[in-house]
Amino acid sequence: MSGQGIRVLVGDKRARLLTALAALIGLLFVAATSFAAPPATTLYGIMGDSISLNYQFVQVDTSTGLATTIFSFTLPYHVSALTYDPSIAKFMALGQVGTDVPYVGMVVVIDAVAQTFEEHVITGVPPSTLTNFVGMEYDPTQYEPGQTASDHVLITYGQASNPNLQNRIAAINSTGTVFDVTPPLAVSDFDIAVFNPATLQLIDADTNDPPFEAISDVFGNTPGISTYASPNVDGELYDAAASADCSGCLPTGTIFFSRRETQDLWKLTPDGSGYQRVGPHSLNNLWAVGGLAFAPALAGPAGPAVQAVPALSPGMLLLLAVLLMMVGWVMLRRLSS
Repeated sequence: MSGQGIRVLVGDKRARLLTALAALIGLLFVAATSFAAPPATTLYGIMGDSISLNYQFVQVDTSTGLATTIFSFTLPYHVSALTYDPSIAKFMALGQVGTDVPYVGMVVVIDAVAQTFEEHVITGVPPSTLTNFVGMEYDPTQYEPGQTASDHVLITYGQASNPNLQNRIAAINSTGTVFDVTPPLAVSDFDIAVFNPATLQLIDADTNDPPFEAISDVFGNTPGISTYASPNVDGELYDAAASADCSGCLPTGTIFFSRRETQDLWKLTPDGSGYQRVGPHSLNNLWAVGGLAFAPALAGPAGPAVQAVPALSPGMLLLLAVLLMMVGWVMLRRLSS
């Protein structure tokens, strides 16, 4: 083969190598946007009307406010809050039976994958003629030595002379058994309990009685209570949920609310001074009576499993691109020699 033929062959190999390297580098940068890991949690809710007590378990888009029904069920009483217990991979809702105090509290355990639920009467709350139940939340930071991971669900209830005042917290398990209660807390009211995983705080987010209060060491001798945010009063905001992997946070997680009057999704503004509506959608034109909760994306009948693909950071992609170019440069030098 002549020298010119060898040079042409080398040139062809060089061109093919450069083309391959350019394609690989391009694919790396496409991967930065196309194959990023999905959010760790999805927002779910229970929506229902106030007359028939027919409920829908829904998935809610935190960007648009659109609610998609997963399944429907009926209960003979109102539910006021929802949370997700990762230790049993199920949701828990709080309800109460009766027309006046004292109410009978109910725990509704929801298997959203199997689309089934079971009910348990709450037992172990100190007796009172003024007992009523409103808030429920999973708080992984509040437990005592000897308790298990399933003992992190907290409920708020009231036994004060004002039957609408929620000023106590009880720790409860999925069978409705209460194993610890607080004395009356120095809070204005505690209708909405929300755990902010970004700040590791249990928040009293009662939108009728601001300010919001952060509560620490719930079952200690002296629970810590401090101001968390001071938004305006909005008595139509019902239940709340927070996630650490959403934008517009206070300070690094967003607190979302279901709103009864406008039947849609709202959230606390980043500065904590007010609320803003999320997207143009209503929550299926239903009175939002059942609550909101973040949970891992469901698999099975409740929805497609989300396959988490490890995300590559821009820095890692740049490093890989540089390495590929260095390899290509070495190979080109060898082809040219």
